[in-house]
Amino acid sequence: MKHNDKQTLLKISGLQKHYGSTAAIADVSLELREGELLTFLGPSGSGKTTVLMSIAGFVQPTAGSIDLAGKPLLPLEPYQRDIGMVFQSYALFPHMTVAKNVAYPLSIRRMPKAQIEEKVARVLELVGLPQHANRLPSELSGGQQQRVALARAIVFEPRLLLMDEPLAALDKKLRAKMQMEIMRLHRELGVSIIYVTHDQEEALVMSDRIAVFNHGRIDQIGTPSELYDAPKTRFVADFIGESNLFDGKIQASGADGVWCALPCGATIRLAEANSVRKDESIVVAVRPERIRVHHASHEPECENVLPAVVSEVAYLGQARKYLVRTSTGTEIVALEQLAVQGQRTFEIGEPVVVSWRASDTREVNS
Repeated sequence: MKHNDKQTLLKISGLQKHYGSTAAIADVSLELREGELLTFLGPSGSGKTTVLMSIAGFVQPTAGSIDLAGKPLLPLEPYQRDIGMVFQSYALFPHMTVAKNVAYPLSIRRMPKAQIEEKVARVLELVGLPQHANRLPSELSGGQQQRVALARAIVFEPRLLLMDEPLAALDKKLRAKMQMEIMRLHRELGVSIIYVTHDQEEALVMSDRIAVFNHGRIDQIGTPSELYDAPKTRFVADFIGESNLFDGKIQASGADGVWCALPCGATIRLAEANSVRKDESIVVAVRPERIRVHHASHEPECENVLPAVVSEVAYLGQARKYLVRTSTGTEIVALEQLAVQGQRTFEIGEPVVVSWRASDTREVNS
């Protein structure tokens, strides 16, 4: 069953949180489906963690409503909400063993001892730590401590799991491993997850859908491919991945596309645009990997072709990034995958031609 066929588990309507005259949450509405992993993505101060803490019960919103399975959450205390929580800092009890840390949510629910032991053993097996049950948190690595925190959050089988930057303290390699672990657990348990991060690569890898936060609002919500391939705003185009952003004006439109004049004097073509009124301002986004770099004498068969000079070259292992500059100073970033052996390399100062298709040229809202 696809996620969009599933029922809504969490519904947030008109959520606001003000601290004096400052709006930490300006106006947020969204729905989370059963079994979905939804990521809140955005820079620091964009409101994503404040929304998460409002769901958990640690922040009282100024206005709006939050319902879990049709039941209003705001009147309930955090422990009454049937929500698991994983923090960036792990928040493990240092004096308790791994088993006792994991058992804690069951103990405060006064579950029988035999049942607690059975559930703890099962969940430690699930996160790959059965042999560490009697160790203290200080005897574990960062990745192992995060697994314990995860086990503690899922042991009482909550309807919803909230994760606040859970991998931020780990190094890049361990982060990638833990991302896969969380995705496996999500798939095996079928639990609904809201995951907060400022790391766009992590969001693209892990999410069913992503809500991009900007100044206390959601700029866009959609699948990773929707946000990457069809960003609706300048902010989303710039925050998720990398984009070449051009300010221009509509010059003409016809059956085969829309022509846009750039300040540099060049004219580029889009497959479509929201407006086709002549001289109307427009913001255009083109992903660097959609742009090809050619020898200056080459004449590519493409809708958009601009002469330029290479100003920077960066070798990235699997790809090479070029920064080129047109004669009027417009900078364009191109990313070329190094899949072809003996592929042509361009040097700094070399004249080139860059090209891309009209279908890869997207209008975004400013």
